[in-house]
Amino acid sequence: MSDAPKTDPSTVTQVSLKLRDHTGSEIEFKVKSTTKFSKVAKAYAEKKGLTLADLRFDFDGNRIRPEQDETIDDLDLQDGDTIDVATAQHMCFVYLSLSPNLQYLHFRLSNLFAILTERLRATLKYLFPRYWLARP
Repeated sequence: MSDAPKTDPSTVTQVSLKLRDHTGSEIEFKVKSTTKFSKVAKAYAEKKGLTLADLRFDFDGNRIRPEQDETIDDLDLQDGDTIDVATAQHMCFVYLSLSPNLQYLHFRLSNLFAILTERLRATLKYLFPRYWLARP
């Protein structure tokens, strides 16, 4: 027998959570109250084409960290709650010499660099599996 605590089936409820990004778009997840938040966060990241490292989750001003393996019940999330999701901001600076004086152009590329890097990594891993298996 396992030593893991068993939850009473009568206390397990279905919870509807909305995850909202900075643009206001929401994705709704219907999960059990015993589901780990990390599972919801991973599903959200997959739908958005991002990695968990690119996302930050906040509920009522408190940060939720998916890596802590807390359940929906542990976080006191209720049916219909909305979790705010922020994405990491990646910046890129481009320097152009248009005259003897340098002109600085600043381009803010939010998430584009991270998405392209992750997709390139996945493509290289697919094309060269032996190389990736040999790496530590």
